[in-house]
Amino acid sequence: MATIRSISKKIASLILDTDLATIGKKILKWLVLPVVAFLLLGVGYDTYQNNKRLTYCSDRGVSESQCDYFIEYGD
Repeated sequence: MATIRSISKKIASLILDTDLATIGKKILKWLVLPVVAFLLLGVGYDTYQNNKRLTYCSDRGVSESQCDYFIEYGD
């Protein structure tokens, strides 16, 4: 059974022996790209919801300035 000390030595040597460019690529791949993807999905979804709301109001003949009131209270 491996001890904690031997496991930590293996992990430390793996990290120290790895090239910084490789570490940077892995960080970019597993940390930065998912965060950017979630941000883009969030912005896209917000834009879609806003467009959907304005389309709903314009279909019913309500101006953009009174759209929020119309959605909340009706006529």
